[in-house]
Amino acid sequence: MRTPAQNAIDFPLASRIFRLYSNYMFISILGRQSGLSLAELEVLFGAEKITKLSDQAALVDDDAPDVDKLGGSIKIIDNVHKLTVKDWHQTSNEVTIYLKNHARNHGGGKMVFGLSVYGDQSIKPNQIQKYLITTKKAMRAEGFSVRVIPNKTIELNSAQVLHNKLTAEKNAEIVLVKAKDGYWIGRTASVQNIEALSKRDQGRPKRDARVGMLPPKLALIMLNLGVERQKLGVGGQSRTVLDPFCGTGVILQEALLLGYHAYGTDLEQRMIDYSATNLDWIKSKLGLINTVRLEQGDAQYHKWSKPFSAVVCETYLGPPMSSTPAPDKLAVVRSEVNSLLNLPAQYPQTTRRQFFTMHSCSCLARRWQNPSSKSS
Repeated sequence: MRTPAQNAIDFPLASRIFRLYSNYMFISILGRQSGLSLAELEVLFGAEKITKLSDQAALVDDDAPDVDKLGGSIKIIDNVHKLTVKDWHQTSNEVTIYLKNHARNHGGGKMVFGLSVYGDQSIKPNQIQKYLITTKKAMRAEGFSVRVIPNKTIELNSAQVLHNKLTAEKNAEIVLVKAKDGYWIGRTASVQNIEALSKRDQGRPKRDARVGMLPPKLALIMLNLGVERQKLGVGGQSRTVLDPFCGTGVILQEALLLGYHAYGTDLEQRMIDYSATNLDWIKSKLGLINTVRLEQGDAQYHKWSKPFSAVVCETYLGPPMSSTPAPDKLAVVRSEVNSLLNLPAQYPQTTRRQFFTMHSCSCLARRWQNPSSKSS
């Protein structure tokens, strides 16, 4: 079976490339744990649609999603094309043509643009800077009013894209991705909202470092991996996600944002109270209407009310430790933790296959670390 990259057409002329691009492909700029990012894309879109371009990027043969529903993708790049040129000078010429076409298609006027390069460490920031200055002069000579975003590294970070509004209709962050067989080019359609993620993490009214602080991005990945495959945002309203170790409610919070109902239990009543406060806060702040059920209970013995569609959780990982424990103490902790890994046996058969934990998450990440036929 041919990969999405092999199915793409190579156009020798940049002007033809721009006119004939595919609307049905996008590039995901992957997060720091790229194995998890790829696993998330595979579950949501199907393995046959994913082509790994580099350690930082993957091509997906599907419509571009809402990046806020993904935990492992930093940027979503659309209007993507494969270039036939190989060296930086020729590639920069293609970028200029792409940019001019973008400006013309959006009526000219004032625009802001930047350039990011992924997967090509031979390119240096000063080369990009020189290119930006040259392109700015060329654009102005043709009557375009242009402001460029300077590069300190070869790729612009999320904050730069957000604060300079590079995803606005007239503006552009042009992205080049180097794969084994050449460059891909596209424009950033959306970028991970780091400010919103920070508020959902640091801004929650109740937090407790002692019980751990699961990042919202990782919670999103776990939910997307753990809930039955479906198109993003479709059909989630009728589903309920159970977290038997809900803690301060991060997974339940992100489940609500994805459109699921939330059901959480925890051994400590204090954690149930924290979750209740945090979930009331997020529902009020964002106007969410999905239901929340919270109960105090020991995950080894608790009987959960049905129905629920999937179990997504960070299981008990042992008590906090400031030093290496004695062997006998470690044996006790291991026994306690291992006993909880048998929990899926308590759930209905239809739910067991959707029991998703941090252990499953790490296994999927390792699976993507090995280069395979998915690489391009």
